[in-house]
Amino acid sequence: MASREWLYGCLRAGRHHWNQWRQSYPQLSVDLSEVNLTGLDLGGYDLRGCNFSHSVLRLVNLRRATLCYANFYGADLHAANLEEADCTGALFYRAVGDRSTCQRAILRLVNLQQAQFQHADLAWAILEQADCRGANFRDADLSFAQATAADFKGGQLVAASLNDATLRFAQLDYASLEGVYAYRCNFQGASLTYAGLTKGYFARALFVNANLSHAVCRWANFRHANLQGSCCDQTDFDHSSYYGDC
Repeated sequence: MASREWLYGCLRAGRHHWNQWRQSYPQLSVDLSEVNLTGLDLGGYDLRGCNFSHSVLRLVNLRRATLCYANFYGADLHAANLEEADCTGALFYRAVGDRSTCQRAILRLVNLQQAQFQHADLAWAILEQADCRGANFRDADLSFAQATAADFKGGQLVAASLNDATLRFAQLDYASLEGVYAYRCNFQGASLTYAGLTKGYFARALFVNANLSHAVCRWANFRHANLQGSCCDQTDFDHSSYYGDC
């Protein structure tokens, strides 16, 4: 394993130098845990499998970086740029990515349990089969995100934008979606039992075969939403507006 001082110097030497070294020694483990990398430009770097646990990566540019199976456990990614980065299988458990930019990032199969991504930009991101249990996406932009079969149980999506997003077969049980904007969002087959949807905007959203039992949907807007085949057992639609049958 290379020393942290050497690794840090190699990072600063530039993308071509770093990627060439990674290509020559792909079997070496890279431990950059508990280091301060604030503001570094790591765009396009090959950082797959690297250990960044508890590191400070504030304002770091990771645009189009390869981060497959990297470890960001407890890392500080505040305002970092992960646009179009490939994060497949990466660990973001308890990471803080508030106000980060993750547009079109590949977050398939990632672990985002208890992570904080408030006010983050995840528009067009791919979150298929992501584990987001207990994660906080308050005020985040997930417009057009692809989150089929993702697990958001107990998560916070308050006032988030889910316009035109796809959450087919997603698990949203006990999740907080109060005040969410979900115009034309696809919730087909999703489970939203005991979820909070109060004052949410779900116009033209698709809830076909979704499970909304015991969900609280007070003052929500379901105008022209498709609730065909959905389960609405003891769902609270008090003062909500919707067309369709449960």
